[in-house]
Amino acid sequence: MGPDSEEKEALDYVDGFLKGNEQDEAKTLKFLDCVSTFSRAVLTRSPERNLAAFLSKALLVEKIKELIDHESVDAVTGMVHQQVMLAIMELSNVKPPLWGMEQSNLLATCFSSIFSLPPAQTIQGMEAALNTKTLKAMDEMLKALVCEDQKSNLVVLQNILEQFVPICFSPFLFPRTTSKEVHGQLRAVVRISWLIILIAGHHKFKGVEEFRVLGQLVGCPSLCCAEQEQEIFR
Repeated sequence: MGPDSEEKEALDYVDGFLKGNEQDEAKTLKFLDCVSTFSRAVLTRSPERNLAAFLSKALLVEKIKELIDHESVDAVTGMVHQQVMLAIMELSNVKPPLWGMEQSNLLATCFSSIFSLPPAQTIQGMEAALNTKTLKAMDEMLKALVCEDQKSNLVVLQNILEQFVPICFSPFLFPRTTSKEVHGQLRAVVRISWLIILIAGHHKFKGVEEFRVLGQLVGCPSLCCAEQEQEIFR
């Protein structure tokens, strides 16, 4: 079944945006909304649930990474981060799947940008509200990626953990860490703890490989006990 008029309009807008070089926030937000709209349409109306019949997911991922890179990490000034994560949620539901380096690079770019945003106690008003909504959108994205159709995806969970580990710990533990701010580390640690609770309610671990993932998940907060920063090891 082909796209209806609204879906065709969304598809045409996405295609045009990919071919252009727009940096306008309003157009960027419309692009991300159209990505979400068309992904939902493919999920519900296409028997194969395959986006490749209409768009290149690889090109979409590269464009989304580019949009994240252009966002400021010094202040939350708009809704681009939120819309990016909603788009990633919708894209994860349709084929072809995001695997390997493609998924890793996208998540690494997303986490690095969001965890680098100013800590909540240093901002107020509209920026504080946007900050809270951005972090909530990230939590919704994590839940959607890890628990697909109420079933846990340990491959994606492991991929997320691999992106979190270098953010979580200071150079005291891991010289190659990419995190420079305590508040960024704290945000990552909080989400690992939250993922432990989430996955415990959705999955019964069995087999060596699954318990290896569990060990990685539980091991991250355990290592926090050796952290020098009180906010982290608490």
